[in-house]
This record gives sequence, C-alpha cells and structure tokens, in this order.
Amino acid sequence: MNKKGFTLIEVIIVLVIIGIIAAIAIPHYAGWKEQQKKLDTVRAAVEEPAVKKAPPIPPTVKSTTTDDLTSTIYEIAVLKSVGGERPTLKEIWPDVASRTGVVLKGWLNGNNNVALVSIGGTTYVVNYDQSVGMVVNVEEF
Repeated sequence: MNKKGFTLIEVIIVLVIIGIIAAIAIPHYAGWKEQQKKLDTVRAAVEEPAVKKAPPIPPTVKSTTTDDLTSTIYEIAVLKSVGGERPTLKEIWPDVASRTGVVLKGWLNGNNNVALVSIGGTTYVVNYDQSVGMVVNVEEF
C-alpha cells in the first residue's frame, strides 16, 4: 500500500509538542522583555543627565560693550546647547546678565529672542538668532 501523508495521531502529537514548547517559552520571553524595559529605563536615567547637563557659567561682571555682550551670548548659547539645539535668549539670559552686568528692560512682542537691554545708560534692542546661537544685530533704541 502506498502511504502519502500523515495520520491524524501524528499531527496531534506534533501539535502537542509545539504547545508544550510554547507554554514554556512564552513566559520566559515575557519575563525577559520586562527585564529589558527596566534595564533601558535605568540606562536612560543614568546616561541622560550627562548629556543634558550644561557646565556652570562663572559670574564675571565687567564693563560691557555691545561686542562683549554679543560674544558672551554666543559663548553661553554654545555651552548650553543640547543635541545641537540652541536655547532661546530668554533661557540663557540669567547667565548672560551675571557675566556681563547688562540690565534687561524687557522682551519685545513676547518674543524670547528679541530683548531690550541697557548698557551703560544706553538702551539697545538685541536680536538673537536661536538657530545658530548668535546675535543678528544690536541697535540703539
């Protein structure tokens, strides 16, 4: 007699074996996956602050010119950059003011990158380009 194919009993035995293997493997895989999530969380918590932490800016008040203000803004913007993104002028202003002694009079039109400042009794408009971290222009007000 020519036998082509499997009997019903052979198919059931194979399915039972596959079921037993799956019953053992799936809980182990789920536990491993949960452990990996916990490890990823710990790694992110350990590594992230090192990337985002900016170095402290030393306060050094001196007589300031517009050129000093411009270079200080650029320097602090570079130091405070995270992942290539520059902070707004409003975000770095406390460090700029502590280093230069320049007095902030306000922000123009609610823009975080256009400031009205006082240098030696003269008021200036400082226009800052956040994308490159540089002052575009400083004009007397």
